[in-house]
Amino acid sequence: MKHKIMTGIIGLFGLVHAVYGLIMFSESLLYGVMWLSIGFAELCIASFSLYLKKTRPKLAAFLSGVVVFWLGVQVVLSGVIMAGSLSFNTAKADKVIVLGYALKDNRATDTLFNRITEAYEYAEDNPDSKLIVTGGVTGKNDKSEAEVMKNILVSYGIDSIRVFEEDQAKSTIENMRFCQDFIAEDDKVVVITSNYHCLRAKTLAKKMGYNVKTIGASAPLKLLMNQLFLEKISLIQILLFGV
Repeated sequence: MKHKIMTGIIGLFGLVHAVYGLIMFSESLLYGVMWLSIGFAELCIASFSLYLKKTRPKLAAFLSGVVVFWLGVQVVLSGVIMAGSLSFNTAKADKVIVLGYALKDNRATDTLFNRITEAYEYAEDNPDSKLIVTGGVTGKNDKSEAEVMKNILVSYGIDSIRVFEEDQAKSTIENMRFCQDFIAEDDKVVVITSNYHCLRAKTLAKKMGYNVKTIGASAPLKLLMNQLFLEKISLIQILLFGV
C-alpha cells in the first residue's frame, strides 16, 4: 500500500507538470518542453516502479522513495520562497525600492503592473516615503523599466519629485547595487517586488547592508511554477557563491 501511495504521488506530479507544460506552450516553447519533459519522466518513473514491484520490490521502493523525497524537497522550498513574501512592520519607510520586470513592447506586463499598484498604494499611505523605481532597457524595448514605472506612478497622481529613476540595472543584484546611490546609511528601506521574488530580493539587500523589509505583489498564477523554478536556482547560486 505504501508503495502504491508513493507511485501515485509521483504520477500525480507527473500529470500536473505535463498539463502545465502543454499550457506553457502558448507562452514559451522552452518552458513548455521543459515541463512536459519533466512530467513525462515522472510518469515513466511511476510506471517503471510499479513494474519493478513485481520482480524487485526493494528496488521499486527505493526508487519511489528517492523521487518522492525529491518532490517533497521541492514543495518545501516553494513554501519557504512564498513565505518570504510575508510583510511585517513595513510602514513609514524612508525609501521604497520598486523592482522592475521585463517589458513587452515598451509596456508593463501584468506582473509589473501589480508591483506598481503596490507601490502606489504604499506611497498613498506613507506620504513622506520616496520611491526608487529600478530597471534598465532589456530585450527589444526602447524604454527602460524605470521610465515606464515612473510614468505610470505619476499618471496615478504621485508627485514626480518623490520618484527617483535608476535605469541601468538588468538583474536583481544590479537593482540593489545601483539603488545604493539613492539610499543613506540609516534609511529604512522597503522593497516591493512579486511575492515569489521577495526572499531573494531581501537576501541580496541584506548582503549589501540595507535595513530592509519587503512587500510582495501578487503574480499571475499561470507563470508561478516557472518563477518558483528560477527562484530556487537563483537562491542556490546565492548560497553557494554569494551573488
